[in-house]
Amino acid sequence: MIFYIVGAFLVLYSFFDYKKSFFLFVGFKFFLNGNITLVSIPGVPQLSLDLFLTGFYSLFYYSKKQFRKAKISFPLVTPCLIYSISNFLSMLFGIAGIGNEFSNFLKVLFLDCLMIFMIWEIIEDKNDFQDLFEIVTVVILISCLYGFFEYFIQSNPLSLYEMSLNGDSSKIANNLYEINARGYRINSIFEHCIGAGITWATYALFVLYGFIYYKNIINIKTYHYVVTVLAIICVFLTKMRSTFIFLAIGSLGLINVKKKRFYSIVIAVAFFLFVVFSNGLVPEEVIKIINSITNNEIQSEMSGSSLEMRMDQFSAAFEILKINPILGLGDKFQSVMKNDLTQRLWGSESVWLMAITRKGVIGIIAVVVQFYYMIIKIPKSCKCKSLFWLSLAYCVTYTVTSIPGTVMCWFYFVFSFFVKNSDRYNGLNSNRVDEWRFLETKIIHRKKVW
Repeated sequence: MIFYIVGAFLVLYSFFDYKKSFFLFVGFKFFLNGNITLVSIPGVPQLSLDLFLTGFYSLFYYSKKQFRKAKISFPLVTPCLIYSISNFLSMLFGIAGIGNEFSNFLKVLFLDCLMIFMIWEIIEDKNDFQDLFEIVTVVILISCLYGFFEYFIQSNPLSLYEMSLNGDSSKIANNLYEINARGYRINSIFEHCIGAGITWATYALFVLYGFIYYKNIINIKTYHYVVTVLAIICVFLTKMRSTFIFLAIGSLGLINVKKKRFYSIVIAVAFFLFVVFSNGLVPEEVIKIINSITNNEIQSEMSGSSLEMRMDQFSAAFEILKINPILGLGDKFQSVMKNDLTQRLWGSESVWLMAITRKGVIGIIAVVVQFYYMIIKIPKSCKCKSLFWLSLAYCVTYTVTSIPGTVMCWFYFVFSFFVKNSDRYNGLNSNRVDEWRFLETKIIHRKKVW
């Protein structure tokens, strides 16, 4: 009941102060997942509270254009447009039928596209970034404390309660792992332990990047560093290799021998590692999981995906691609197609596996364009090292596994922060320009000549 009371309060508050209500909603999204539903009746498309509230804020926002403040249109508008078209075609021609695919298309439209557009447009000045950062800090602290509690009791009462809110038993998402060689894996307030780890890691990286590169832009205080340490500990308690990879790649952007603050981090990390290892505070399973990333023998002991399994998944995916190579089979195709090939897909733990089978060639193109913009085009245009490493961490992680439960609006908040605090962005005047002019593509240069 508490989720619905908070949701109702946010809706009412938005009529008095939309921006503050929106910021609180972003913090609330950390707690929401597909099991918290408004409509969940067998045979009827499911409506989650998250989708309903996101739709409400989106429609409210687009009816009030005064909220648009960004100097340029969202730099990822082209990848988002291609992605949306791919999902729309998948909905129309998916083998499960439009009725089964429509709700998923709405999720893509509102949760994956419109929400991040609003993040970009509404959060513009220094106070906006600081206000939302403080809200997220409180939420991350709560999630860390609950994560420690969960690890201590080896159970997640909140997730069990959320599953009870879903009236359609066939659509309940149970992402709790059984205790095995890895021990207990926490997911705290989040939908999945992978998403939990990536969200915690993104917070930690944002604080550390802010300390080294953005000290005069974002106000980072002692309690932010405390929450960062707690978040990093929780990343390791997820006991998921993919979250370790995300944190490791993102941390490469902290290396800057010209910055004195970098050495402060090195000393602090060295001291922290000395304390935890000398006192035996690191669970043995965590050490084995880290070693399993490069050791196949240990990897087989710890369970989970292997290189051989991934190769077989891709082999099955390309066989399925032959059925409808251009558009794929749709997001819900496995609900109506059950054979040896679909069984070999397992959970399709890679964005490429999902694109190949569900979206076809158009979906593959959409992923390629998105990764190109995130890793190369936008960081190069902004000359932003932080953005490159954060995007690379995301794209590599999404390539090697799926990222369920990741709070994407928080990730794109950090993404937007790096772009909007680059010299390139701050050098623009107040006249709004389009994304393609900001990135100066060759096609536009030709149009200018014409």
